[in-house]
Amino acid sequence: IDLPYRHVTAAEMKGAVKGAQRFIDPAIYDRAMATLAAKIRQREGLHRAEIQVLGLGEYAFVGVPGELFVEFGLQIKQAAYPRHACVVTCANGRVGYIPTRAAFQRGGYETTFGPGSMLAPEAGEMIVETAIDLIHALRCDKTNPNLGEPEPKLNHRP
Repeated sequence: IDLPYRHVTAAEMKGAVKGAQRFIDPAIYDRAMATLAAKIRQREGLHRAEIQVLGLGEYAFVGVPGELFVEFGLQIKQAAYPRHACVVTCANGRVGYIPTRAAFQRGGYETTFGPGSMLAPEAGEMIVETAIDLIHALRCDKTNPNLGEPEPKLNHRP
């Protein structure tokens, strides 16, 4: 899917907004901002990300390319029922932290704009929706009728 980068202000680039937290020398952040802004422009404001689901019987392993906030993982698990979803983060690449909208409102390290947090607030919801769609598209397990219609039985010769 194409995940949107955040639209940032000059104050956000400087880490001068409420809730911004920089734990290293601000000069290091400042040097990284020009490169990050150029990367976002080059990609036309979108980051191509791969969300992957592997179904094994009643389990669905969901690969997400970043550090997904737990609230999103719980949404995936709840929507996957009756399958058991296992959310695997930092798979298929790295987009950094994927905070909830509420986390963006609070601020903090994971939402401070920088190389580790550059996606738009709606990115997490887009990932969850894609993961749930992929889980629901999995073929059902013929041994578990709770997962949907069983696959047709093959003719076996003795």
